[in-house]
Amino acid sequence: VPKKVARLVSTAMAKDPAERPANAAAFASALRANTDGIGSLVRHAFALYVEYFPTFLRISLLAHAPVILLALMLLLYDLAEMRQWAPKVVLIPVLALLSLFSFVINFLAPSVISGMTVLIVMQLIIAPLRPLRLRDVFATFKKRWRPLLSTSIRLSVRIIIGFILFIVPGFVMMMRYTLYAPVILLEGLEKKAALKRAHELMRRSRLTVIVVVCLQFLIPVIVSAIVTRYAIGGIKDKSSFAPKIYTRLSVLINIFVVPLISIMTALLYLKMRQMGGEPLRDLLDKLESDDRPRSQWQQRMRERLSLNTRPSRH
Repeated sequence: VPKKVARLVSTAMAKDPAERPANAAAFASALRANTDGIGSLVRHAFALYVEYFPTFLRISLLAHAPVILLALMLLLYDLAEMRQWAPKVVLIPVLALLSLFSFVINFLAPSVISGMTVLIVMQLIIAPLRPLRLRDVFATFKKRWRPLLSTSIRLSVRIIIGFILFIVPGFVMMMRYTLYAPVILLEGLEKKAALKRAHELMRRSRLTVIVVVCLQFLIPVIVSAIVTRYAIGGIKDKSSFAPKIYTRLSVLINIFVVPLISIMTALLYLKMRQMGGEPLRDLLDKLESDDRPRSQWQQRMRERLSLNTRPSRH
């Protein structure tokens, strides 16, 4: 059997009870997570993406609304520069302002999509009987968007500094803290505590995290390369305005790619929790609202997630 499974079985036979899994449900969850490979996670991510594509697309379009507006403004700037509608003294400050605006919104849009997608995936996995309502997802995200934004900014600054100085530290921090968004939104942690928890989860299976993060980089590159080949390759006059139109609108590919990457991150977070034998009941509690009575689906889910510990008659 794989070494991870062998180590898990060994912990179940540990002499010290504190070193054993908490209960049979935790052991079964950890055994399933250690047995399933990366291919299973990727297939599950694509299955969720295809099945609930309209929901993910709606969220992505909403978050990318400023990006779409910015792309149109940049196209207008390129047209003004080509037709010489204004002098360069006026166009240069406008370009600087648009570039700054582009940096901010292209940073915020993926963070919003990632946060919303994580909440949706967690509900689909943990509470599949609960009706999927975007209003409830927005309400949950609204409570945690400030810690998510502040932690994202801090981590992004550290990653950029790591890339500028030695390059390798930037990649290391990206791998180490790739699960920070689910930790903030689902566990209520933030800043250093959230990063520490993300690192703890990552250490449970470094190879799995590295492969998934590499896939998250490769998927946008492959999609962009395919679209570029068929879009720009079909343009005969390269000196026309058409290549600039494609260049400005190419960022809109992220509308379709970012949700898939976020789904993979959410499933990776869930897998790391299961590898540690952590129960899913606390995540279910966070998805439920305290001011609403428990409905029938909630009672069923609690029965499924709870362990029946009747005393033996023998």
